Amino acid sequence: MKGSNNLVLVLLALLAFVNLFLGVIPSMIFILLVIFVQLFVLNRYESAFIFSLFYHTIGTFFAMYGFRGVGTLVMIVSFMIIFRDSGNLLKKFISALVPLLIIFILLVFSSLFSYGGDYSTEKVSNTILNGILMAFTYAYFLHYNYKFNTYFLSIFTLIYVLFAFKYSIDYYGSSNLISLLDFGYFRTLISENQTSYLEIKINYQTMGFMGVLGLSFMLFDNFPKSKSFSLSVFFIYVLSIFIVLYSGSRQAMLTIVIVTFFYIIKKQGHNWNWRKYVYLGLFFLFVGYFFLQSNIWFIANLRSGNNIIEATGRSELLNEGLHQFSTNMFFGVGYGRYINPDNDYGGSPHNIFIELLSETGIFGVSVFLFLLTAYVFRYYRFFSINSRYMFGIFCIVVTYLVRSLVSADLSYNIVLFSLVFMISLFRPKNPLQQNSN
Repeated sequence: MKGSNNLVLVLLALLAFVNLFLGVIPSMIFILLVIFVQLFVLNRYESAFIFSLFYHTIGTFFAMYGFRGVGTLVMIVSFMIIFRDSGNLLKKFISALVPLLIIFILLVFSSLFSYGGDYSTEKVSNTILNGILMAFTYAYFLHYNYKFNTYFLSIFTLIYVLFAFKYSIDYYGSSNLISLLDFGYFRTLISENQTSYLEIKINYQTMGFMGVLGLSFMLFDNFPKSKSFSLSVFFIYVLSIFIVLYSGSRQAMLTIVIVTFFYIIKKQGHNWNWRKYVYLGLFFLFVGYFFLQSNIWFIANLRSGNNIIEATGRSELLNEGLHQFSTNMFFGVGYGRYINPDNDYGGSPHNIFIELLSETGIFGVSVFLFLLTAYVFRYYRFFSINSRYMFGIFCIVVTYLVRSLVSADLSYNIVLFSLVFMISLFRPKNPLQQNSN
């Protein structure tokens, strides 16, 4: 890694942080600067991957200025690069995609052979599109991992999140140095503008989630043993924590604690054993999930004066999901047919398991669990042999898993399964000679 590139990226991240509160550079100039630096510093593999994660962020910003279609163009170009570079990966990708295709078939049939609501078609199509695109994106990243500098991925992820903070705040209100001390500012600003909230397609939970994802990318590499570079890594970690806190996302707070705990264990010299980390992860998720769902007042009210009704809404959504499950326990009410407490189709209980139970029933959940279990047994030897290289992947999976337990619906959270089923394509930077099957 060139020291000059490292310095440029650190300075760019610092500029993004300062610009969030002081607005020293107009957002249009700043995003053009970020894209220029990205194309100059990153190789095509890294740049295509970053664009595939943030095309919606870029597109939403330009749409605010009347330039529509920019995000779609960025998405098409990035995926064209990914597809072009992955010609020899296609057969392996299709093989790894089989469990995901089975899930898609299940969801389509669940939607067709049920009743009520018009949202199911949109949800099914979004799930399939998002699932396939992100499966190919992560297959590309995992298979060509040796061509990626994940430190660069980490810092660019954080830069784009800071930029999304900035233009969201410009759209809704204003930011200044005082808001730096108010970790409920962004969340409250978004919550008070629910009408426009969906229009710009940015939310505080996504921003916090991406902050943890940026940190997880950093955990792939064995970094140079230099003092200056250690300071850069420390800077990234502090910036990730700031993003998580500033977003006001409780799911991200829980996730970054889990990832940090695992990282400390690894740095202390304990041997990486993926099974032990899975057990520890499940324990933390179990405790942390109920901690989040308990809606402790000082977390629910990150900013004084917040209405605690918002915090209790999640329990209402979960209860509604369980009620709908009870009406058709075996097959569920149909994919995309969840009815929120306001009697509208198209919501979700913000928990992937309750969502699957309510919409696909015991049958659907059994199919999901069977596919995951069969996948783990099939590639058990592969995971064991490559476990020393898979710490970063594990942290990314945990990040997506926590999000799926407390936020969004399966049309977004299908990314979790897209990633998991592509792990068998992973090729570490120092690959061992082995037969993975």
